[in-house]
Amino acid sequence: MIRQLLTFIVLGLMTYGLYYFVRKQEKKSLVKRKAQKNYYGELRAKAMNVTPEILQLKIKDSAKVFGVVMDQNIAGQILTLVAFMTGDASLYFSSGQMFIGGFKDKIIVDLAKKLVQKSNAYLSKASLVQHTEPSTGNKVNFYFLTPQGRYYIEEEIEKIENPDAELYELFLQAHQIIGRFRILEQGAY
Repeated sequence: MIRQLLTFIVLGLMTYGLYYFVRKQEKKSLVKRKAQKNYYGELRAKAMNVTPEILQLKIKDSAKVFGVVMDQNIAGQILTLVAFMTGDASLYFSSGQMFIGGFKDKIIVDLAKKLVQKSNAYLSKASLVQHTEPSTGNKVNFYFLTPQGRYYIEEEIEKIENPDAELYELFLQAHQIIGRFRILEQGAY
């Protein structure tokens, strides 16, 4: 009971911090990116279509996950986290804000590899799909990229934040990467 309460509090703080971060970035992007093109759609599409060959990976098991794309709708924006077996990770916001080059930070590399590795345990619960759109509404979705195609699974945000939720551990791992990007952005590393 106490563990669940503490987990709920920690997730609440993480969600509030992420909401604050998104709002802060939204304000920055309005000032800095007014005349710039928003590359969110292009970058997300590229991530969704990455192959093991592009990443120079030799994967023998066609059902092994080599990449994860997580989308979360926050305050009317879509946050997309991309992580690959190579350890590279990027974070995109539909508002145009982006963080790329996660491979330059050892902590992000380790966290990205763990996220991809963990996702293999959820593959049997996901559906093989052709679509690539992020979920709408108050949901979090995961795309698992494998040599045989994309697999998709989603959950409502209220459910996924519960430590007993099926996707809780995966969600938590993804948010550790997001948290690290925030630390790097604030220069507090």
